[in-house]
Amino acid sequence: MRYRILRFDIWLCLLMGFLLSFIPVKILENTLPKKYEEYVEEHSTEDGEIGGKAGENVFRAQNVEDLLSHDTFTVISPGIEYKNKGAGFYKNFYLYALTLPSGEIVSARINGENVQKVGESIYSGDSILPVRKNRV
Repeated sequence: MRYRILRFDIWLCLLMGFLLSFIPVKILENTLPKKYEEYVEEHSTEDGEIGGKAGENVFRAQNVEDLLSHDTFTVISPGIEYKNKGAGFYKNFYLYALTLPSGEIVSARINGENVQKVGESIYSGDSILPVRKNRV
């Protein structure tokens, strides 16, 4: 069996590279958690606000007339049907084809993080969509 020994200059380069990699790691360990907290604070919404989770006191819209007559509302969708109906882009926003309980279809911008699942699975239960605002 043959043993190979690395030259001194190769060991020196490996050691310097290893030691120099600690500088960016320490900088990132100190800055990334703070940046993430700032990001979460900026991009999260409170429950009951536009785009936030809908509580029991938020009006449940059944048709387009309800959407137009209330300032804020939510819609209950069966399972993930709103994702299966199709979607598209309009003015840099991703819009879903949402079927209302009355059977009417509207386009909706949905914050997927705040969709509440009701039931055993996402396929058989209902989804309570986030609070929306009438923008007509």
